Amino acid sequence: MNQEVKTDKNIDELLSDLEQTLCSERQALMSFDAQRVDELNVVKAQLQAKLVACRHLLSISHRDRLENLKRQLRHNLVLLVHARNHVRGLLGFERSCIVFRPSAKPTAGGVRLDMRG
Repeated sequence: MNQEVKTDKNIDELLSDLEQTLCSERQALMSFDAQRVDELNVVKAQLQAKLVACRHLLSISHRDRLENLKRQLRHNLVLLVHARNHVRGLLGFERSCIVFRPSAKPTAGGVRLDMRG
């Protein structure tokens, strides 16, 4: 029983560390702090690897926190894409465009998608 409590505490600490890292990453993304984003990416990867390594210890009681982490990860990804597009715009890079071209051989839908950029 004591080992189970210790394991839950370790998992909870790991989830808390990951939540804090994602919060810090979000702040760095909003302030366009590329160096801090890179630093936090390393920390985040290490925490995620630890979480994967002990996924067998996760229980249904961790579900809500994991769902919250998933939402935070998606939110940060949206911020990252927005920041990238903003920087590209400032640097004068063109956005990649999607071009629809009819193909010589019709595909299942009759249209082939050609992405270049």
